[in-house]
Amino acid sequence: MAEGDLLAEGVSGAITPVSPDTAGYVLTDNGPGNVPSFQPAGSGSGTVTNTGTLTIGKTIVGNGGVDVTESSLTATVVKSSSGTLSAASAGTDYTDAAFKTIAVSGQSDVIADSPADTLTLAAGSNITLTTNAGTDTITIAASGGGSGTVTNTGTLTAGKLIIGNGSADVTVSSLTASVVASSSGTPSSASTTGSGDVVLATSPTLVTPALGTPASGVLTNCTGLQVSTGVAGLGTGVATALGINVGSNGAFGAMMKIDEQSPSGTGTITFSSLGNFTHLRIMYSARGDQSASNTIINIQFNGDTANNYDREVIQASATTASGGEALAQAAAAIGNVVAATGTANVPGVGTIDIYDYLGTTFQKEATSTTGFPRLTTSGNFLSQVFAVRWRSTAAITSITLSLASGNYVAGSKFSLYGIY
Repeated sequence: MAEGDLLAEGVSGAITPVSPDTAGYVLTDNGPGNVPSFQPAGSGSGTVTNTGTLTIGKTIVGNGGVDVTESSLTATVVKSSSGTLSAASAGTDYTDAAFKTIAVSGQSDVIADSPADTLTLAAGSNITLTTNAGTDTITIAASGGGSGTVTNTGTLTAGKLIIGNGSADVTVSSLTASVVASSSGTPSSASTTGSGDVVLATSPTLVTPALGTPASGVLTNCTGLQVSTGVAGLGTGVATALGINVGSNGAFGAMMKIDEQSPSGTGTITFSSLGNFTHLRIMYSARGDQSASNTIINIQFNGDTANNYDREVIQASATTASGGEALAQAAAAIGNVVAATGTANVPGVGTIDIYDYLGTTFQKEATSTTGFPRLTTSGNFLSQVFAVRWRSTAAITSITLSLASGNYVAGSKFSLYGIY
C-alpha cells in the first residue's frame, strides 16, 4: 500500500487499497459491493455542500483534483455593480467596487461606478503628483514651499506673516519681516533692515532714519530741530540770534504773552500767573459802564489794600497840560477808560510797565501812558502819563486792576506780557 492510497471495504468484507491517479481524476462509486476507483473527470452533475456561509460576491471553483473551499479560492468570477456574475480575464484580480466610496468633508462623495472603475487624482495649484508602479506609491508634493512646523506662541498680529528662515521653526516673536502688505492688502517683497514695525504701520517710530530730501512734509509735532543750523532762508544774523538763550544779549523774543483777560460785567481783574521774566507789560483796550464820560483804573499788588501806594500824573488836553499827585493811597490810579456817557464805541487804551517785579532789593515802581477821547468836543481828548510806587520790596506775585466805579463792558481786553 503506497502513501496516499485509500482503503475500501468490499461486499465480502475484504479491505482493498485504492491508489489515486494523476490530477484530473475523481473517485467513482462502481456500484454496490464493488470497490470504488479513480476515473478521469468528465462532464456531469453533483451537489456542492455548503458547510458554512458563502460570502457575497464569491464562488467555489474546483482546481483539478482537490476540493477547494472558500478560504483558498482564487476568484475568476466577479459580480458587477448590478449584481450579475460575469467571467474575468485570467490573471486579473477584481473585487466588487474596490474603493467603493471616498468621502471628503464639505464635498460630494466619490462613488465607484463598477468593479473596474478608476479613481483619478488631480493636482491643484502648486501641487505635483508622482506615481511609482514598482512600489505602488503616489507622492504628493507642494511646489515652491518647504517643510517644518510653525509654532504659534501667541496671537498673530493682523497684517504680519510667519516666514521660515531655512534652518529653524520661526515664531511671530522672532519674525524678521521681509514680506509686507501694500495699502491694497497685496503682499510684496521688501528689504529688511533694522528692527521694529514696518513703515505701513499707522504711527511707526523710526530710529535715526535718513529721510533724504522729502518732497513735502508737515513738522507740526516734530521736536529737536536745530533752528540755528537746520533752517534755510533766514536773514543775515537771524540764525545766530535764534541760537542764543532767551533773556541773553542778542536774543530774539524779548517779550512773550503770559495771559489775556476779557472782562465783562465786573469791575476787577487779577493776573496771578506772572511767569519768570525781568519786567512785565500790560496793554489794554477797555470801556466802563459808569454813568460818566470816563472812569479811572486803579492798580494794586499782591492784594495789598493798605495805604502803601503813591502816584504822579501828567495830563494834556488840547493845548493845556496839568499834573497832580496822591500819596499814601490804598490803590494807585494807573489809567483811564471812556465810560457810558462818553463818545459811543470809543475805548480808553493804555500801556502799563512794571519793572523788576521779582526783585526784592528795591520798592516796586510802574509807569503807564493812556489816551481816552471821552467826548468829541475840544478839550476832551485826553492823554496821560502815570508814575506809581508801591512801598514794598516784596516780589510781585499778583496784579489787580479795578475801576473806580462801575464795570468793564463786553469787548474790553487786557493782555499781560513778560519781558526778558
